[in-house]
Amino acid sequence: MPPRPLYKIDPKIYLFGKTESPEEKVRQWSIFELLSTYGFNINDIQIEVRCKIGRKYFPADIVVYQKHTPYIVIECKESKVEESEEALKQAVSYANYLMAEFVVYTNGISWVVKRKVADRWVSVSDIPTMVEASSSKTITSTLEFVHYVKPLLYWVYKTIPQPQAHKYFSHLLNFYQAEIRGHLGSRRELVFGIDYLLCVLGSGEERESNFKVDEYVMDKMKGACSGFNSFMAKIGSEYATKNKNFDGYRFNELLGQLMTNTDELIKNQKGLSNEEFLLARMGGAISEYLWQTYQKKSYQEISPTLTRAIEDFLDVVLKTELHSSLPDPLDTANCDGMRIYTSKKWEVH
Repeated sequence: MPPRPLYKIDPKIYLFGKTESPEEKVRQWSIFELLSTYGFNINDIQIEVRCKIGRKYFPADIVVYQKHTPYIVIECKESKVEESEEALKQAVSYANYLMAEFVVYTNGISWVVKRKVADRWVSVSDIPTMVEASSSKTITSTLEFVHYVKPLLYWVYKTIPQPQAHKYFSHLLNFYQAEIRGHLGSRRELVFGIDYLLCVLGSGEERESNFKVDEYVMDKMKGACSGFNSFMAKIGSEYATKNKNFDGYRFNELLGQLMTNTDELIKNQKGLSNEEFLLARMGGAISEYLWQTYQKKSYQEISPTLTRAIEDFLDVVLKTELHSSLPDPLDTANCDGMRIYTSKKWEVH
């Protein structure tokens, strides 16, 4: 349903302690509509969320969260601003950084919505209500889930050859960002730590062997360490370091810190949910592989032993999202059938 037409809100009851201005009138109207018309909780709404675009940070006007993860980004302009294209581009850049699913541009008169579907931003009629957002998966979201998980299913229980290693991590990164990150109930520090770690191995142009530590890789490694370190600090671990930004660390030192953190989380599971333990275990397995890759300066073969942690996490996700599960490794007929159905998906990528 679309929001109600722009109406005036008494500045005395403005939310988030903001003062009156032409653009703020539109933002406050948007927030009140999110609460009343769309049914979102005030605790799931934040304003002026910092987004890194290039080397600078910019504030997103409104961000709506779902399960502690950015879900909708709203860009507000004052009523006399009619040009929506530039504002939409701005909102999309913020949403890409935050990995949100919806963007909105509004000036109180226009309410323009786009949704990210299979890596493309497409126009849709409206954002979902909180009830719709929390309901069961639609046929579109189910097909999208299958689209992203298929390439991973092809290699379950198999050794992944060294020339295909980067491609595998690229698919894992796409799957995690599109289908997993926004639906996890775990603490966002741990969720984003895994995300940054996968970016180290899965981002960039397809490559068969060489692994190079460049500025991008260093930035993502710092992000991974920061995520895990913040999570460790929140659960009261003595292994959390005070250097939250990890300035001055070399790559091997960052990786060493990450391996220490994941090892500590795996050994001391107290206070962790099953989901958080599986994430930590997956992070540890990926970190060990990254260490081998870094030492040899090239991607390595990925053995079934190494990918078992990834598969255990994947199995839980399949049970949650599709009420299905991975076949037993000894069930060769089922395993072969799974690979037949997923082989084309792998080949066309």
